[in-house]
Amino acid sequence: MDIFCEEGAFSVADSRRYLEQAKELGFGLKIHAEQLHDLGGSAMAAELGAVSVDHCDYLNAADGAAIAAREQTVVVVLPLVPLFLRQEKYAPGRQIIEQGVPVAISTDFNPGSCPSKNLWLALSLACLKMGFTPKEALAAVTLNAAWALNRAADVGSLQVGKQADILVLDLPDYQEIPYWLGENPVREVIIGGVVCSAAAE
Repeated sequence: MDIFCEEGAFSVADSRRYLEQAKELGFGLKIHAEQLHDLGGSAMAAELGAVSVDHCDYLNAADGAAIAAREQTVVVVLPLVPLFLRQEKYAPGRQIIEQGVPVAISTDFNPGSCPSKNLWLALSLACLKMGFTPKEALAAVTLNAAWALNRAADVGSLQVGKQADILVLDLPDYQEIPYWLGENPVREVIIGGVVCSAAAE
């Protein structure tokens, strides 16, 4: 279950009530919080065992530390949202990473605040606006993203026993990924060990 905790949407108290009920019914928990205001919804959701907390543009250091202490919740930053909404404040990615919280990057594709599915641009913005290194950004769109979806046992990294999902990129070095703003560098897609698509020669 996912809930939007923000002024004008669900309050922290209401979000807690719905999330607690969802947890009792066996649902996994997610929350979109701290997009526009520092309300404490992210730390509350982490306390309840949420698999992820999304946005976190206004996440304060104390709540970041509270999320880190739980060791089970991924922060999902959504840098295309403040870009589209012409907001100056982005999630404090560097702070969150240094607090030891696993961080994923996503788009939040939706018609209201992010009409874009360009994960490559989101990755670049995380480096430019949130302080990610290319290595951290790569982990944030692969293994940490799998954790945020509760799928890390099967996908997200190249390990024995996991599904062989691989992107072959047309770049000499992974550190160039954020450099090419919004460019799709994929040369080949492999899913479950099977080549599904390849760029024309």
